Amino acid sequence: MVGLRGAADNNQDGRVTLAEVYQYAYNNTLVDTSGTRVGKQHVTLENQLRGKI
Repeated sequence: MVGLRGAADNNQDGRVTLAEVYQYAYNNTLVDTSGTRVGKQHVTLENQLRGKI
C-alpha cells in the first residue's frame, strides 16, 4: 500500500505504474526478508489476467 500511495513513484510524475510498484515491492521484500531464518524471499508478478468488462 505504501508503494501504491506514492513511494514507488520512481520518476516522480505523480503516477505509480505497475512496473514501478512491482520494483518497489521486489526490492523491499528482499531487504525485509534478508535477515530471516528462511532467507531472502522474492516477489513474483502474475500478469495473465482474465475477466469480462
